[in-house]
Amino acid sequence: MSASKLDTAICVPSYRANVHTGHLYQLAALLAASGVWKFKLGLHFADSSNLDWGRNMLLWTAIREGYDWCLFVDADTFCTDGAAIVRMLETANAQNAPVVAAPVKMRGRPGYNVVSIDEGGKPRLVEQKEFKDQIAWVRRVGTAFMAVRCGWIVKNWSWHTKADAQPWFQTVPYLDDATGKLMPAKMGEDYGFCDGVYQRGGRILIDGRFEPQHIHSTSELAGVADLGFEIMPCPSEPLS
Repeated sequence: MSASKLDTAICVPSYRANVHTGHLYQLAALLAASGVWKFKLGLHFADSSNLDWGRNMLLWTAIREGYDWCLFVDADTFCTDGAAIVRMLETANAQNAPVVAAPVKMRGRPGYNVVSIDEGGKPRLVEQKEFKDQIAWVRRVGTAFMAVRCGWIVKNWSWHTKADAQPWFQTVPYLDDATGKLMPAKMGEDYGFCDGVYQRGGRILIDGRFEPQHIHSTSELAGVADLGFEIMPCPSEPLS
C-alpha cells in the first residue's frame, strides 16, 4: 500500500462484459490523477450475472493485490473528474471512514440511493439537499460509485480468511407485507454490506461535492473488448 494511501483498484461488475464508453474517459482522468498524486491504479472487471459474486470477487482481488481502496463503479456509471475522485478518497482517509461513496441518481425513480435510519429503526431516503456540495455521514448507500478501504475490511471483516461467517455482499430475500399481502422482496447486497460495516463499528461517508453520471439505457453500453479493455481472471496486473 502507498504512503499516500490512495492506491486504487477500479472494480466494475460488468454483466455480459458490457460497460459504458464513459469508462474510457474515467480511466484517462484517473491515470492522469495517479501521475499527479503518485498512486497505483488498477482496473478489474467481473463478468457475471451474479452481482454478489462479482462484488465479493472484486473486493477479494483488491485486497489480495494490496490496494488501499476498492472503487466499485457500475458498468452504466462513470465520472470524468479524476481530481474529484481523489479528493473523495483523501477526505475518507482524513475522516478514517472505511466506506465513502458519491451520490448516484436512481434509475426509473426519483432521488438517490442514500439512506438514513431514524430513531425508531425505520429507513428513509436522504434528500439531495442534505448532502449536496458537502460531506455527510449516512447509514446506507448504493454501490454504484462506492470506495471501500481494503485495510479496514482485512482488520474488521475478514470473511476472506473464513474467520467471519457473513459474506461482504449478499442479497437477502424476505417476504414483504407492505401492500397488505405477502410478496417476495429482497434487501440488496449494497445495503447488506453497509449494515455489516456499521455492525462492525464502521461509518459511511457520502461525498455530495460531485455526482457521477448514470445512464438510463442499456443501448448505450459497449463491449469491454470493443473499448480496448480485457476481461481478465481475478487477480490481474495493475495499470500503474
